[in-house]
Amino acid sequence: MIGIVIFLLAVCIFFFAVGERAQIAVQDNLDLFQAQYRMLQNTHSFFGKETAAPFLHGISRNTLPSALQLPGLLYVFFPAYTAYILALLFKIAIGTLSMVLLAETVLGEETVVRYRNATLFAAFAYGLISFFPAFGIAFASIPLAVHFFIRLYRENGKACGKYLAALFLYPFVSYFSYFGMFLIGYFVLASVCLMVKDRRFHGKLLLGCVLLFAGYLCFEHRLFAQILLQNEPTIRETMVIASLSAREIAGMVFEGFAEGMFHAPSMQKYFVMPVVFIWVLLRLLTGWKKGDVIRKRCGEIGKWALITIVFNSLIYGLYYWKPLRDLVELLLPPLKGWQFNRTMFFNAFLWYLVFLAAAIDLCRMAGDGARDRRVTAGACAMAALFVLLLPARYNDLRNTGRSLVYEWVRGKKADELNYGEFYSTDLFDEIKEEIGYRGEWALAYGMHPAVLEYNGIATLDGYLGFYSQAYKEEFRKIIAPALERMPATKAYYDDWGARCYLYSGTEDSVVQAVRRYPADTYDHTLYVDADAIRALDGKYLFSRIPVENTEELGFTLRGTYENAVYQIYVYAIES
Repeated sequence: MIGIVIFLLAVCIFFFAVGERAQIAVQDNLDLFQAQYRMLQNTHSFFGKETAAPFLHGISRNTLPSALQLPGLLYVFFPAYTAYILALLFKIAIGTLSMVLLAETVLGEETVVRYRNATLFAAFAYGLISFFPAFGIAFASIPLAVHFFIRLYRENGKACGKYLAALFLYPFVSYFSYFGMFLIGYFVLASVCLMVKDRRFHGKLLLGCVLLFAGYLCFEHRLFAQILLQNEPTIRETMVIASLSAREIAGMVFEGFAEGMFHAPSMQKYFVMPVVFIWVLLRLLTGWKKGDVIRKRCGEIGKWALITIVFNSLIYGLYYWKPLRDLVELLLPPLKGWQFNRTMFFNAFLWYLVFLAAAIDLCRMAGDGARDRRVTAGACAMAALFVLLLPARYNDLRNTGRSLVYEWVRGKKADELNYGEFYSTDLFDEIKEEIGYRGEWALAYGMHPAVLEYNGIATLDGYLGFYSQAYKEEFRKIIAPALERMPATKAYYDDWGARCYLYSGTEDSVVQAVRRYPADTYDHTLYVDADAIRALDGKYLFSRIPVENTEELGFTLRGTYENAVYQIYVYAIES
């Protein structure tokens, strides 16, 4: 445990020493939630009631993250970069602690004490997984919720009270639409199964489910207000989900089983999964139910964890089977557009739990001597090293280290923009002062609107997976000339629409977070309906590409501004 604490301190020192030169993932991160938190900071609206957020033409603040949960509170009290790094450290710490507590609950405290180092390293490996940063803490804390539920089942009398309270407070580190509804569903199912098994009514378990939902309702009341009180159709209702063939679905099932989901790449296929498969084979050859109490407990935990992993993987693939989606929407109309394949998010902790059980069981098979326990601990440490060192989209520690080494060896910076370069706050402060910016609506071209939003510039465009269908159609009028020229882009926007961006009329994408931006190779004609922009009170365009058809559009170049990575052309949109 001391080693893990030292590691966390070292990571903290490293990131704050590097500062905003850190290589932080852009996709679904800097271009999305980090900008949203910064908008809340800029507008002092963390606790605002009916405040309009300064993007997507003034969408409700309720669509932005809650300030009553741990990630949001970090941004209330700390600058955006500091809060991001602290959230990363909390994710590692909470993931490690949650897995240790769950291991004590399902494997027994005496087992965890005997295999202390192995348990800590396996738990640490789970905490290190590069989950989707915005919900990293929520991902990491899943074992904690399972621990509370199992403890509630085992306790009686007054002891139940603390676990009921813990379930109510758990949403402080979770998120309802990604995890909460699935946790409640699994817990209700488990409650029913346990009542059938025990032939008695477990009211405390059902009460725990009710309190867990009540906790989500309290900590995320803004989300529920959006879901339950808003009758306006959203883009979720018009999103087109891919329908795959049987062969493609089988491929998705295997991919989910081996690699996890896009936002939860649990890295098990490189080391954890082979160890588990070897263990399963040995178990089957020697008799699954044979062995002492610890071995039997490990076997039982491994069996049910693997069954659940397979089930979650099947749901992940079958989500892309249209008849099943149609059935869900028919039976539960409010869940139209709901991504029920997010059951995949629960596979990560299950893989590392079954890996720990397998490692302990293999140790006992080998003789369980001091040397065997050291080898077991070493294997669990290897799992942590694989997670830490292998490339992953959101592995900010590895990516930052790699970027710094690249700069040192090559004598030049990597092409990907680092945190400070991506947002370039000094440059945009200069621009705002130069043009006398006073909160007018703007658009971005050739870069993510999040760059403007982070810098306190209100945008008509933006990235959000939940906003009104009416605004999607209004914004579509602006980009219709580009969409009509690019069928793939047209399908991308009409069938999804979460990226409400200005699109090129000749290229698949001109949005690149790189320093060597090929502006000269792109078409300098901007394909937009300028009158539609004016109808939404648009006043400025910030572009990385010089626009040549300004006279036709009625735009005026206000200035060209640059720093080491950006050359920004600012156009005023004449009334």
